[in-house]
Amino acid sequence: MAPISMPQRILQILRIPREKLRPLVEHPAWRWFWRAFTALSLVAVAVGIYYSAKEIPAEGLEVRPVFLLLALGIYLITFCMHLMGWHTLSGLLFGKMRLRDDVEAVAASNLVKYLPTIAWYIANRAHYYHQRGVPQATVVAASFYELGFMVSACAILLAISWLAGISIWIAAAALIAVALALGLIAARRPRTTEEHVPIGGLVRAFLWYGATWPIAGFFLWAVLSAFIAVPITDIQSVMYIWLLTSLASYGVSLTLGVLSFAREITLTMLLTQFWPLPVAIATAITVKLLLTVGEVICSLILLGVFRLTAAKAAHE
Repeated sequence: MAPISMPQRILQILRIPREKLRPLVEHPAWRWFWRAFTALSLVAVAVGIYYSAKEIPAEGLEVRPVFLLLALGIYLITFCMHLMGWHTLSGLLFGKMRLRDDVEAVAASNLVKYLPTIAWYIANRAHYYHQRGVPQATVVAASFYELGFMVSACAILLAISWLAGISIWIAAAALIAVALALGLIAARRPRTTEEHVPIGGLVRAFLWYGATWPIAGFFLWAVLSAFIAVPITDIQSVMYIWLLTSLASYGVSLTLGVLSFAREITLTMLLTQFWPLPVAIATAITVKLLLTVGEVICSLILLGVFRLTAAKAAHE
């Protein structure tokens, strides 16, 4: 029998905890574990919403509800685009998966993402797909692809938005350069047979996620317009504020979950450079409320529909 090398010995040692925990993870009681953590996350959301709503200035503001409805509609568009981005990644890394399965995975993980750290969000997805035969390491890799796409697209668009403040022609040239680079990357052929993930597919997923950022800029414009008249010509400034705020908030939100305050503080500080403080505070808090409540309600509706249709199919 050939001697075991040191790397093989290390891998065997690292495999022991996973083998010991596998019966526990696959136990039916694990489902109740995730239900308990989902309930805990929703309680944290409810508490955060309650205290955030109390901070909205009660005086000196005229609310125009039609713009809040517009913001909600824009949010629903970006929510669907995120679902399609994940479905694209799923097809590339997990094989052929039903759209329903991918949507259910995203909806379920959305409900635990408000707990501290991103670990619960990814672990919930990993558990969901593990029950469907997908290796957990692959799910974690896909989740980091998603995170990387969101952050990198935000950073690229932020740079282009900053260049637009210097010269619209420089910004247009930068945008064209990015589009050409993505086209060349998508057209690249695999160098080895081990490259199982099509590069073109990853570019498509990147575009699904990246396209949500400019649309979300109009989301901020709609919320801001609910409290004060903002000309559409100011959209470039609003877009820059939104991108900068979102990029600044990512690090904190990934560690603190619902306790994240980076977006609200940064957004308030940037908005007060152009609009009155009460408007800036109301906008920042309303953005948080719409993003949080919208995500939770959309996810609960989707999960509820899936449960009802599954129960109906079981009785037929």
